[in-house]
Amino acid sequence: TPIVSLLPEGKTKEEKFRDSLKKTTGVEGQLNLSLKIRDKGTSDSYSFVETKNASLRLSRPDQNTFGFDLNADISYNDVSKGVHINYADEVAYMNLAGLTYKYSDTTYKSFVGKIISIFGVDIIKVPDSVYDFMDILFKKDSNETEIAFEEEKSSSPYAYRIDLGNRNFIHLEEDSNYNLSKIYANELTFGESILSFCFDTTRNDDELTVIKSLKPSNEASYKEVYDSLDLVRKIHDLVKSPKFDVSLKGTLHHEVEENNHHTASEEDISLNSNLSFDIPSKIYAGEITAFPDGLKETPNRISFLTRQEEEQKIYLNYNDVMKIGLSDSMLNDFLGRVKADFGTGFDLLDKVLSLLDENFLSSFRKGRYESFLGMINSLTNEDNMLKVSLHLGGFGLGDDSRLDLEINANGNLATISMDNVGLQGFTFEDTTITITDYHAPSFNTEGYYFVDKIPDIYSQMYNIYSAPKFHLALEGSYTDSNGVGLSEIKGEANLLGHSSKDALYTFDGGYLDLKLSQQIGINNSDGSFSKFGDKKNHHISLDLEKLETAYFHYYDEDLLAGKNKEVGTYGKMSIGPFEDIVDIVKSIYKSNDPRFSKWFQVIAGAASSNVIDALKTGRYSPLLGTNLVVSSSFATDSSKIVLSGKAFGFNDEKNNNDFSISLQYENNKVKTLSLENLVIGEKTLNLSITLSEYDPSKTSIVDRASVKMDFTGLAPLISDLYNTANLKTYHLTAQDIGLNIKVLSFIKVKLDLDFHIFVDGNIVKVYGKINTPISFLYTEDFEAFYSYRNCIFYFDDIDPNTGKAYEDNSGYAYLSYGLAKNKTTFSEETKGGHYRYHSSYFQDTESILHFLFRDIIDIKTSYYKKIVNAINKEDTTGKAINYEKLISSFSYDESNREWNVGIAIEVLLNNDTLKDMKVKIASAYSNANNCYILSQFDISLTLASIIDMSGTVKNIDLDKKDNWSEVNDLYASYIQAHLNDQVDYPSGYVA
Repeated sequence: TPIVSLLPEGKTKEEKFRDSLKKTTGVEGQLNLSLKIRDKGTSDSYSFVETKNASLRLSRPDQNTFGFDLNADISYNDVSKGVHINYADEVAYMNLAGLTYKYSDTTYKSFVGKIISIFGVDIIKVPDSVYDFMDILFKKDSNETEIAFEEEKSSSPYAYRIDLGNRNFIHLEEDSNYNLSKIYANELTFGESILSFCFDTTRNDDELTVIKSLKPSNEASYKEVYDSLDLVRKIHDLVKSPKFDVSLKGTLHHEVEENNHHTASEEDISLNSNLSFDIPSKIYAGEITAFPDGLKETPNRISFLTRQEEEQKIYLNYNDVMKIGLSDSMLNDFLGRVKADFGTGFDLLDKVLSLLDENFLSSFRKGRYESFLGMINSLTNEDNMLKVSLHLGGFGLGDDSRLDLEINANGNLATISMDNVGLQGFTFEDTTITITDYHAPSFNTEGYYFVDKIPDIYSQMYNIYSAPKFHLALEGSYTDSNGVGLSEIKGEANLLGHSSKDALYTFDGGYLDLKLSQQIGINNSDGSFSKFGDKKNHHISLDLEKLETAYFHYYDEDLLAGKNKEVGTYGKMSIGPFEDIVDIVKSIYKSNDPRFSKWFQVIAGAASSNVIDALKTGRYSPLLGTNLVVSSSFATDSSKIVLSGKAFGFNDEKNNNDFSISLQYENNKVKTLSLENLVIGEKTLNLSITLSEYDPSKTSIVDRASVKMDFTGLAPLISDLYNTANLKTYHLTAQDIGLNIKVLSFIKVKLDLDFHIFVDGNIVKVYGKINTPISFLYTEDFEAFYSYRNCIFYFDDIDPNTGKAYEDNSGYAYLSYGLAKNKTTFSEETKGGHYRYHSSYFQDTESILHFLFRDIIDIKTSYYKKIVNAINKEDTTGKAINYEKLISSFSYDESNREWNVGIAIEVLLNNDTLKDMKVKIASAYSNANNCYILSQFDISLTLASIIDMSGTVKNIDLDKKDNWSEVNDLYASYIQAHLNDQVDYPSGYVA
């Protein structure tokens, strides 16, 4: 054949190939390799180690000389790291993803064994036949037994294979000159691993010179592998018997984002903790502290110990004032009940553990390490020291997050440094975790109370949450030191319900009954207490008919029992529509519009400068900067914790005002919860809540037959009011607003109004025209041939120094007036002029009357005095407000979206200056705003029993987005011209 003719006479092609191999002193080429490592505990899941087009050089010029150079990017499950290994003159230099070691050895078997051990000697089992094959390739010892070659067909001139056993074959190909041109293998199986490779080779008998030239230029910085054996041994001992101490020191930086309830802020929390772990013995102990960065040490310390006794037990010590114990069985019981009820454990903890398990623990258990390798930013090493820099951005911990791990055999076992590692506004800065040798903890376990009731109490609370079936009794008081306030709080609730897929709860029945005894006090002019005023016994009864309808009765116990039998107010409402009101309240709370957010800022201001306020604004340093618990006591049937009034901001100049929370138990369940001595402002709250079984014999307390008014229409009214309040511009008009002055029966005045209003946050602008007919009978400055006194009203609350609204929500009103012959013209030339008012002027009734009758209508002075003198100036100091008489009527016409409301204004203001008011309210749909807007108000009002006022006010142009621009120039020019006018009212006011 043609192949045979190429062979020298007397030699077979195999013999020629063997001769060529013996003469070959070096090869070089590209290596492609794929290693599949079966994941532990699986049958069809693998990890992949791959390299493509790696540079590989091998040299064996004589029996005692061997050279090797590999430069590759090795991919482990798609995580790639660079590797360079160079071996010559019996010294190997290894750069493994930045770790630089050198290794000296005299035999290549030992060297290769070391290299393989780095990647896992327990995973890759190399049979002796592989070493025998390498001997055949590169050894020249003629005494060695020749390995058998089997010829096989190939596109190359000559091809052979070597049987390694177990159906594993290595394939060899040679070129036409009988030189080795390729070594490859397909799916060699070594235990649980499968190896495929292909090495395309070129013969180079001077390869050793090339290999030596590729030795690292910075070889002096490479550390001997043998010098790191102490480090390896220390890590091995720790893994074999994990006992160590941990100290943590650093700073937790917290950035609080701005929202409508607080401004942006930041805080630094110092961390200083020492922990001890004996994992084989299950003994864990330590002390954890966290405190504001400005303090040198913390007033809050938590010490703990957990160890195996008859079972695993945990001891927790807070500042030596609260010592409690937790048993493993109790915790398992508690967590098991939580998981059974909610299908999961604690949400945050579950998420953290799930993240760790998904990215690390489950992978490690399978023998997969790509999640860790992918985090490696850099690797460096020194004598007996390994340094790893990890990037944690892939876990959402910050793009610049970094964790540096230093493992040391000579000093501390490990040091972990964290910087810019954060989540949701919290960032570890300059924080160091040090792992040191283990020291047995010293912990006195005397005086600890084991809180074994937690699972039963949890089940009790969960049952109330999931199926509210209970009776609740309430008793307490909220008074100042003189007894002024709510001298008695007494009530009960009897509820039966169950959870529902469609709603949070469905109530089958129940009631609430609450009595509030209000003692009113009268103070002296200096603010000191003088005497008691009225005492009013408010009583509120409420029936719940499933979760559909509520019936209520509000009355004064004394008035009901009195001579006139005043029954108070009965009413009912469907609950469903009020779900929209809850959404409105949420929208107001989240709103950045100062018109709404200031409502909650007022509430927040009442609890400022204390822990509660800090927590509401997202800050934790005040909580950690003071001792929260003053003392505690635990017994079989009760628990009591005394909390620091100073810490929670309830202290004053005289007292710390510490308060307590107490629990009374019955059959391992909470019977009574008590709150004692909680000082809020100048009043002290004492309150106790007692739980008992639901009473099926008593499910209703409101007389349904007495219920006449249905308040369900309040929900759409509030919704439309909120929509209206969200507008920025308004155009209000009214014609023939009638004033009937009873003390001057011949005087009947009708006003026309045309107002434009602009509202943007705190900024309010008003431009309004007022037309008043004049008459010689009642007009002070009457002028013949003139029919009207026309006024233009302006309001401006912008501080000219800042361009923003005045901080105290004050402002200035202006009134320009003059006589005119018709409604449409305006001039100050005839008996005209200007007034400027500070907004504080409109805070009392007499000022409002003066503004209306003297400044606008210009009624004669003598008549005005009669009006003022007719006002009842009764002293209402100490008088109780009869809220049960406030609403006289309420009805809602859903088809026309109209409401009729009767309100006793004198009750609301606690004087009879303003009497009954009846108003008919209507809404209209605004296409421009895509919602219903309040559009019309028909009002009738009695003022001081001497004036009847009635008329219709309309909110027009609802489909115009801007109802202000048409008057803006008129408004702006007037304000600019009169900005520095003297303030006329209140008298003597200095701007």
